[in-house]
Amino acid sequence: KNVYWSREWEMLGRKVGVTVDCTEVGRGRDVLRHQLTSVVEAMRNGWRQECEGRARTSLYHRQYLTLDLDLGDRHFLSDNNDLSVISWIIKARAELIDLNYKPWINDKNYLCSLCNLQEDETVFHFVARCPVIGNIRHYWLGKRVLNEIDFNCYLNGRDWRRLGNFLREAWKCRWDLVAEFNF
Repeated sequence: KNVYWSREWEMLGRKVGVTVDCTEVGRGRDVLRHQLTSVVEAMRNGWRQECEGRARTSLYHRQYLTLDLDLGDRHFLSDNNDLSVISWIIKARAELIDLNYKPWINDKNYLCSLCNLQEDETVFHFVARCPVIGNIRHYWLGKRVLNEIDFNCYLNGRDWRRLGNFLREAWKCRWDLVAEFNF
């Protein structure tokens, strides 16, 4: 019968180009289950493509252009990483670390609060260049300064645990210094 939920599924199916015929229940639930699963999968793929397109054309987050969005086996959302590491990886990859660089805010001082390099405090500067946290970077990532290639490799899965632990410790250092010296 043409009940509310069946009309909605058929309408969703038309939006994504999948035929949904709720009268197929008589032929077996597997047919309808397959149709509904196809709708969900098509919607998920469409949503992902839309998000990737928006990320790639972002005005403020140029870092998205260098991210591998199809990490496969290198994905950080796994049982191998604790929640803290996952949280810091998301913040770094999405440029959500609360640093001075916020290009959507006009007339703001974007310079790094910690060092005197006179560089904007971006995620790249924080993770790769700021000399004040160079010792922490050396301990966790093996170098006092990262080049852009190394930075991108870490953001794309070189070693999630090391990067997450570095970010946690570096942020704590930054927080303490800013609080103590009122930057």
